[in-house]
Amino acid sequence: MQWKDLKHFFHLNRKRKPAPDEHFAFIDLRGINKVYEGPSGGFHALKEITLQIQSGEMVAIAGKSGSGKSTLLNMITGIDRPTSGEIYINEVPLHKLDEGRLTIWRGNAVGIIFQFFQLLPTMTLLENVILPMDFCHYGSRRSRRERAMRLLSEVDLGALRNRLPAHVSGGQQQRAAIARALANDPPIIVADEPTGNLDTASAEAVFQLLQRLVALGKTVIVVTHDPDLAQRCQRIISIADGRITTDQPTQEPEAAPAVVPEVVPQVADEETAVLEPGT
Repeated sequence: MQWKDLKHFFHLNRKRKPAPDEHFAFIDLRGINKVYEGPSGGFHALKEITLQIQSGEMVAIAGKSGSGKSTLLNMITGIDRPTSGEIYINEVPLHKLDEGRLTIWRGNAVGIIFQFFQLLPTMTLLENVILPMDFCHYGSRRSRRERAMRLLSEVDLGALRNRLPAHVSGGQQQRAAIARALANDPPIIVADEPTGNLDTASAEAVFQLLQRLVALGKTVIVVTHDPDLAQRCQRIISIADGRITTDQPTQEPEAAPAVVPEVVPQVADEETAVLEPGT
């Protein structure tokens, strides 16, 4: 696979559309097994996982601690590799990419929102949002700063952009983490227990923001222990002992808020900057 073969994945608006008679899943896991070897033998973390997620879905992955949720996320985000099986995301075969190409793919294709925010404490909120764009050479230096400021404004943090993470609330840190996850305009947003450390009001604000991203066409995967939060997604995938036990739509998935901000503006000169090594 050449670098140019990854081009179509880097921009949401360039996603491939299936033919009317063609089955096509945006995220497609086929027979995934993951075995971790240890002194006492192998631990089978994932067992024959087959899963399809369509573009623009908001999916909850639910299960107890140790059930395999994090390992499954690591497969989807390219953080870890399967022991066996195949992973295709927008027809990009993640299981075949070498580490260099996988790093470039992940930096542009996936935005990750962590439970504990993971903002760098010595950098301002603005600098935290700019950082992933610097790593991926997204646009020009000026456009990165302008984009970061706009993203922070869209999550109601424009006035706080020059503060350090320790000087804002937990809910504000999580909103900054969402802005950072959107920095490179990834088509996939993965949120690992995004409301687990927030008060009720902050959790609601964060969830509504995730819904707005779905309304903008993002594919959002939420890992949660909270059954109420899971029910507000479009679909719940339950996992136990490394296997998918249920996969079903919610009865009444909650609609996204009516007002949808322009959270992901495009930058005209960004496309080719991330495609070649050494840029």
